[in-house]
Amino acid sequence: MIPAVLDESKIFPFKFWFEGQVQDGMAYQNELFCRLLTADVSEKVRLYQYACRISNNDRLALSTSESKCSLWVSLRSIEMVRKRLDDYPLPLYLKPPSNAF
Repeated sequence: MIPAVLDESKIFPFKFWFEGQVQDGMAYQNELFCRLLTADVSEKVRLYQYACRISNNDRLALSTSESKCSLWVSLRSIEMVRKRLDDYPLPLYLKPPSNAF
């Protein structure tokens, strides 16, 4: 599944408790997402390519603003994405937030 690209100003963010930490979440098309990582907007193309690489049939989304972009994973897909992250570790230029799952 190809990740959706969303305008950061049009998403519905919220905070939630997950695995012992406060996480960033958002709602999109009747699905709840958790922020996987954030990068500078200059890395948007690389982040999208990375999202396509780790996506199988899981719901992923990319949100962008003038200064940053974020990769989001559906709460239904977290376990599967974690397994793929072992096969495709985060590139050095993409840094997960300190509260990443």
